[in-house]
Amino acid sequence: MSLYRSVTDFRVEDVDWILDRAARIKAGEPSAQLPPRAVVGLAFLESSLRTRTGFAAAAIRLGATPVEVLGVRESAVSMPESVDDTLRTLAGYCDAVVARVGEHLVLPAGVQVPLVSGGDRGLVAEHPTQALIDLFALTRLAVPVGDQVVALCGDLRMRAARSLLLLLEAYQPRRLVLVTEPGLHEGLTVPEGLATLCEERTLGDIGDVDALYVVGIPHGALDEDGRTRLRVTSAHLDSLPPRARVYSPLPVIDEMERDALHHPRVRMFEQSDDGLYVRMATLELVLGLGAPA
Repeated sequence: MSLYRSVTDFRVEDVDWILDRAARIKAGEPSAQLPPRAVVGLAFLESSLRTRTGFAAAAIRLGATPVEVLGVRESAVSMPESVDDTLRTLAGYCDAVVARVGEHLVLPAGVQVPLVSGGDRGLVAEHPTQALIDLFALTRLAVPVGDQVVALCGDLRMRAARSLLLLLEAYQPRRLVLVTEPGLHEGLTVPEGLATLCEERTLGDIGDVDALYVVGIPHGALDEDGRTRLRVTSAHLDSLPPRARVYSPLPVIDEMERDALHHPRVRMFEQSDDGLYVRMATLELVLGLGAPA
């Protein structure tokens, strides 16, 4: 069965279908009902707020029942059960599984249902469904993606940023701006198809940016001086064009000043809200109700 660990595991026509379907659900078109008594497994072996509850709500709104596993089985007298065995067990009871694991996600032997990553770990960690939500947000702007100047600010090694960069290679903006620090993109290779569109800048030079994507910066990744250089302020947002919007995969801890969170160009929580429709469309697709093969 299919593993959707990376955004590259979705065909371009799959992504197009998800974006279109999400827009139609948001506009009020009835969602497709999944097969009677459909069950969606949610294996969240690491903490999650938006992805876990978003997929649970998406499953319920599609008429399915979500079943959650929030940790591997272990006890004082038993070694922890493996991630593979945990996923294989859950998959045996479900029609699809969404999983967040603390390691590189693979398809365990014997799994016969679609397995969708809700974020994994490792050198090539990704968060493909978050990138689909991010791309959906970009498509809602007045300017088509191909005409946009998109800026990513923060730690570009984060899994959501890596997935979005891969997706933008297929849906190329006019220009890609990277606002970061040297230590926050070590080991990251910008996709080849974006190389000629890419340039590095500071937050003081974003006056032509249509979409500013604020990526998290893990605790300890930078000293306070570095964090300050990447902290988005209301003054930075005032410098954006009136049509510009600010997005983030969330959470935002100190990557933005608190008063900047309420700036009229900030759309992070609307982006999070729209994630429901993208997750509904994603479940429809992987369960066979989407784009043709």
